Amino acid sequence: MILSHLKSFFLFTVQLFFASTVWGQNVEIPKITSVNIKPINLKPIITWSMQQPEKIDGYIVKRLIYNFPGVVDYSYNTIAQIDDPNIFSFLDTTTNLGPAKPEERIETYRIAAYKTENGQILLSPMSEPFKTVFLQSTFDLCKKRNVLRWNHQTQNIETFSLHKSSNGSPFQIIVSTTDTVFYDFDIQTETHYTYRITQTIDGFLSQSGNDTLFTNTLKVPDFINSQCLQVKSDTFNLVFRCDTTAQITDFVLLKSQRIPENFDTLAVIPFLRSDEIHFSDFQISGENHYFYVLIARNYCKFETQRSDTLSNIVLNSEYRDKTNILTWNTITKSNDYQLSRQIPSEDFQIIASTSNTTYSDDISSFYAEQFASGNSSATFCYTISSKIDSNICKSISNTTCLKPEEIIFVPNAFNPNDTHEDNRTFKPKIAFAAEYRMSIYSRNGSLVFETNDPNQGWTGFDASGSPYPQATYIYYISYKNNNGKKIVKTSYITLLNEIK
Repeated sequence: MILSHLKSFFLFTVQLFFASTVWGQNVEIPKITSVNIKPINLKPIITWSMQQPEKIDGYIVKRLIYNFPGVVDYSYNTIAQIDDPNIFSFLDTTTNLGPAKPEERIETYRIAAYKTENGQILLSPMSEPFKTVFLQSTFDLCKKRNVLRWNHQTQNIETFSLHKSSNGSPFQIIVSTTDTVFYDFDIQTETHYTYRITQTIDGFLSQSGNDTLFTNTLKVPDFINSQCLQVKSDTFNLVFRCDTTAQITDFVLLKSQRIPENFDTLAVIPFLRSDEIHFSDFQISGENHYFYVLIARNYCKFETQRSDTLSNIVLNSEYRDKTNILTWNTITKSNDYQLSRQIPSEDFQIIASTSNTTYSDDISSFYAEQFASGNSSATFCYTISSKIDSNICKSISNTTCLKPEEIIFVPNAFNPNDTHEDNRTFKPKIAFAAEYRMSIYSRNGSLVFETNDPNQGWTGFDASGSPYPQATYIYYISYKNNNGKKIVKTSYITLLNEIK
């Protein structure tokens, strides 16, 4: 008969005799032969043997107790008394000192035999401790293996058999070992694996509970795309987009110059769960071509996904005969470019939208304006932009500027009495020049006229309104061109006074 509780005075007597062990030295010590985990309820079944059970009256079952109020941690305490010496197993479903939890921890048992003699209870010493096999399995994603760990049941060296089932298939032994750890590399991802340990000691089989795991993989990004690269002075501002549901920890930004290969690591960027990843590359020339790739990594530091190549638009310019020639490179995923131009005293304005990579900007009208309104230096600046997605930022090239060549037309004669107004004044036409100055001298070296206003010409009259005599005069014209170089021109101008 198995009793789940002992009377309080009986427990006190058992503990007293166990402490002294004087009267129980001749009582045979039971030998635990196995501890198995019952699959149905995950409770330990302890079995033992006795050579002469007829000489005892029963058994005391003790378990190592953890975290139970009023009980010293890691002390052996009685959980059951068995009053039949011919019973050699016990299913531990007791709860009086807390339930056994072999699926969460190692449970350790010891058995003592007792007999009654002359009205006294004699208790044998406790058996050697015998533990449940606590099997723990984990999936090591980084090394693509299942890690199995377990414990010895006794202090002796034991041989274990590790059994394995995948997705409910029959168990098969995959290794026999005396170690208590095993690395299973023969696995597939997205698979359920169940393991258990068995061992045979003196012909008796012990078995652990089943431990199941799932070799799940981390979610890779559904997308990681380049969006735009904006050149601002000596800084490149890069923008990428990434799937925020991805199980990644950081990004590695790669960079290459001139050709899209031989990338070097530029930076490691933490993943902040934002769908946009921004990075600024400083002290870099927008006149050179650079390529960038963003790599997503999981917590194993494995690459899971990489973006397409992001590159900058390099805009080049050249002046040819009143025309500014603009050329630029293509960028990934875009064939729509907008060319913007800035002239003095104005902001950038779009002057063309094109799918080509070259554009000729005819600036001859600006020369006409300059001739009409007077000379001044000027710079034409250009930039190219392109947008991959209408809802995302646009890529912006470097800014390139051109200074058009100055042009000056100087007549060789004029007549204040001419019927054509344009011929009545000696006024050179000049465009894209600065610091203009014109001086007129007679043949004897006398200064007859001087101005720094390109709109003011010489009428052929002095300050009092008297006409200068018909003759050949010498002019000196000086100015600075768009590059800041001072230009001086001198020649002869003929003043004609005949009436037409």
